[in-house]
Amino acid sequence: MLRLPPAPTALREDPSNRLGLDFAAEATRFPKLGYGIIDMHAHINGVEASAVWEPIASAYGVEKTLSMTRLEDVPLMRERFGDAIEFITIPDWHHADKRHGHGTDYLARIESYREQGAKIVKFWNAPRFIDFGLEAGDKHLLALDGEMRVEQMRLAERLGMICMTHVADPDTWFAAKYTDRAKYGAKLDHYAPLRRALDRFAMPWIAAHMGGFPEDLGFLDRLLEAHPNLHLDTRLDVNSGDCLDRLCRRIEVNDALVNAQPATHRQDTGQRGTTQLADSGNAQIQTALSNETEQQNKGTRASERGSEDCRDCF
Repeated sequence: MLRLPPAPTALREDPSNRLGLDFAAEATRFPKLGYGIIDMHAHINGVEASAVWEPIASAYGVEKTLSMTRLEDVPLMRERFGDAIEFITIPDWHHADKRHGHGTDYLARIESYREQGAKIVKFWNAPRFIDFGLEAGDKHLLALDGEMRVEQMRLAERLGMICMTHVADPDTWFAAKYTDRAKYGAKLDHYAPLRRALDRFAMPWIAAHMGGFPEDLGFLDRLLEAHPNLHLDTRLDVNSGDCLDRLCRRIEVNDALVNAQPATHRQDTGQRGTTQLADSGNAQIQTALSNETEQQNKGTRASERGSEDCRDCF
């Protein structure tokens, strides 16, 4: 089991380093994989940020990064890092007119990103999109199945692009932040628009952050089985750390890191729904994951996440 050393006081007190880790030091403990890592989910904006990112990426063996970088920074980042970086489209989050910035302006930006080589369109749809919409005067402004989003998906389809979305959030968020059910709905309510989009648009999709449901591999398994065009990235933030910690505790790996490449995928073995951590190559890990899935299927609390009818609609 991975055990993190106590963090130096100075690191613990840095508000930008919530885990208090010396990431350069942690890189020395990272296993030598024998191949480069593709980081599917990064946010690198500006020269100063890239100066922080570059040595750490190199230390961990990241050979290519896909980044949600501002359109205005793309040329400079491309010039500096060449083929080591690719870009995921994002809207102008600072646009004074939220409706225009996430509507017509985003359509234009998607085309501009594509002209500069971007292949993935990002649709941020965490439950906080409701707060963002209310500030703009329309609660459903960023709804994944809304008219504005559908038009953008059509454009992505015409341009031969992939869609990425951030749907829902870990259970912790629903227990602490999204407690107003009248406003945010139940967690499973956020997957209905995603499933409609997956059925309507056949291009590959990536659901970020373990599909917003790292606590329940069984749910993710059924979601992947029902939608062959769906893929997951395994990028978890510090707010999901408790989920990752629980999973690591249940998987004995003899003090070695469980290394999953940044994208979770299915293998065409006749069991398309089986969620596998890429290149784990460890039967013990796979057995532990299967046991984890079985236990979570038994222990899911529908009253907190939504109706059983919705959960079993696969």
